Amino acid sequence: MKKIFIILSLFTALQLQAQEQNNYMTNNEIQSFLDSMIVHKDQIVGKKMGDIYNLFDLARVPLRHFSYKGTSCWIDPDGNSYLESAILFTETLEDMDEGKEYFDIRFDLDIPKLEMREFEDSMPSNTWEIFWISFKQRTQDMEIKDFSYQRLILPLHN
Repeated sequence: MKKIFIILSLFTALQLQAQEQNNYMTNNEIQSFLDSMIVHKDQIVGKKMGDIYNLFDLARVPLRHFSYKGTSCWIDPDGNSYLESAILFTETLEDMDEGKEYFDIRFDLDIPKLEMREFEDSMPSNTWEIFWISFKQRTQDMEIKDFSYQRLILPLHN
């Protein structure tokens, strides 16, 4: 945990600059921040998702959309799909669809088998904000097994 805060201190200047401009890091600053996380991946693996949410909040990384990924039901003897990854995006679905540049940030989770159906049924479907809060609460204690990201510019639909 100590080294994560060292990473944060490296980006304090970027935080202040981002807060003065529009409260969020620019895409180049996000790239530098994520590159630093990759370099120090050994300090990220084994941490809880809640630590990452706090880190991103402190660093002013915009999280505007999220998703999750499950295992294939075709490879499970009981035909079940289990939660496998949390995926965070720096732009809204609408902005990504329009071709705005964004980051796809993936965290593979080291969790006991949690059925996708059970996970999805436990999530509220009211609004995006309530779903996001619930998603963060539900995943905050899950440990990170791996981490990767991509910087993308591509419309989701043509």
